[in-house]
Amino acid sequence: MNSITIFTLPLFFIIGSLNALSQNNVVISDKDTVPHQSSILHLISEDKGLLITRIDGNESIVDPVESLIIFNKEKYCFQIFLEGDWHDIFCPEEPWQCGDPYEYNDYDYATVKIGDQCWFAEDLKTTKFNDGTDIPHGESDEDWEAQSDAEEPAYCWHSNDESLSSLYGALYNHYTIYTEKLCPEGWRVATDDDWKELEMFAGMSESEANGTGYRGTDEAKKLKACRQREHPHDECDISEHPRWNSHHSAYGIDEFGFAGLPGGYRMSSGTFYWLGSQGQWWSPQEGTTTSGRMRRLHRYYDDIQRSTKVKGQGLLIRCIQN
Repeated sequence: MNSITIFTLPLFFIIGSLNALSQNNVVISDKDTVPHQSSILHLISEDKGLLITRIDGNESIVDPVESLIIFNKEKYCFQIFLEGDWHDIFCPEEPWQCGDPYEYNDYDYATVKIGDQCWFAEDLKTTKFNDGTDIPHGESDEDWEAQSDAEEPAYCWHSNDESLSSLYGALYNHYTIYTEKLCPEGWRVATDDDWKELEMFAGMSESEANGTGYRGTDEAKKLKACRQREHPHDECDISEHPRWNSHHSAYGIDEFGFAGLPGGYRMSSGTFYWLGSQGQWWSPQEGTTTSGRMRRLHRYYDDIQRSTKVKGQGLLIRCIQN
């Protein structure tokens, strides 16, 4: 009589009947039914499936038989043994993990896990919302000021120089945050509380984090980018030319991979300031429609400023995973 070995079906799976209607015709089912006549083994269920053997690599399998199928957890692939070798049948993409690049609107953002948070490791530079619609471009001083007065969303490049975007990202007024469509689905603009958690992870006390003005000790130094890298994905090299304007306190140590850069800001009147000297990021409170809270990393200081800004000004944005 033919034998059928069932490797990965636990006992609780075999709820129903096992009906052997002939030597080659077997059903495993949680219903009172018979196997299809064309099958040797027929599994029937509405809420269970066949679990293929999962193995860390295939080297542990001694003398595999022809047509043996496994799921190789090391390669993250289904494999079959044929003609003396293992062949990939299907290799699904591995689940995205924080630390992998995250593609958003045709750009791969570096990401970093800091404590229990997952951050973009570079500043947002999208010109579209996450529904594909365009963010209004406030290029001229007149346009930017008019959008601010009308409380309309707007973005720009510092000094209206798009070539700066690859390094410093874009500047956005606070009204872009109100749309709740600025960061990708599953992400949000990092809030005041998100920044507090980051700051406390970097060493700031809770009472300091709740304060305003420059707070803490060396948390900014830990978050500021180190010296020049060609791209945020590259390793930090402190021997290279600095992006921050030269000053003994300007260079960060980038302890966690946050890579804060001095992307400057734009006044609601349209005037640009402080590229290379400081970075200012929106950090909204209680969602998206309250005060224009912000964070500042400054070349002269190793601590972090927490204050408010006029909502029509243009600041940097960091996205954080929900």
